[in-house]
Amino acid sequence: MLCNLAATLPKTAVFVALGWWFGSSYDSFGGWIAAASVVLVLGVVLAWLIARRSP
Repeated sequence: MLCNLAATLPKTAVFVALGWWFGSSYDSFGGWIAAASVVLVLGVVLAWLIARRSP
């Protein structure tokens, strides 16, 4: 039980720090994540259309 606690505390601290950093950087990440999502969706649709046209 003590080993689990010793492993959990640093892991929790790392996840809290990552959440804090990503939370404060959300505005800058939001722009390029939205653009990457649009590109990904268009790529999937294009690949589906090409695959559908092939005999």
